[in-house]
Amino acid sequence: MKVLFVCTQNVGRSQMAAALYNSLAADGHADAAGTRVDEPGQRLADRAHGHPGAQDVLSVMREDGLDLSHKTRHAVSKEMLDGYDHIIVMAEPDTIPDYLRDHPRAVYWDIPDPRFDGIDAARGTRDELKRRIVELLG
Repeated sequence: MKVLFVCTQNVGRSQMAAALYNSLAADGHADAAGTRVDEPGQRLADRAHGHPGAQDVLSVMREDGLDLSHKTRHAVSKEMLDGYDHIIVMAEPDTIPDYLRDHPRAVYWDIPDPRFDGIDAARGTRDELKRRIVELLG
């Protein structure tokens, strides 16, 4: 199963979800994208400089043995959606383009963005994503 996880800035939720999915799935693959990516191609390690929320994401994922520092940010596009079996959207509703909102394979997970709420919020997001991914994998 091929899954696309989408959040707003492609720094936190979608990157964590894709890494967790890829570590837990026996087969299949997940990618991450964002609805409003201000610096496409930027590495998460570079984003973490001056952005405490990004640093929290890297830290809590390292706690699970996953290094996201080399991952890069990507903007979602209509063209990319056809390559996925499931599209899981976690972006704030006002940032979701119509083509994504109306896509037949898109589902919405209401996962709060932890970026301004500290490391404990990032841990909570990671744990909730892991729970939902295990459920998705059946």
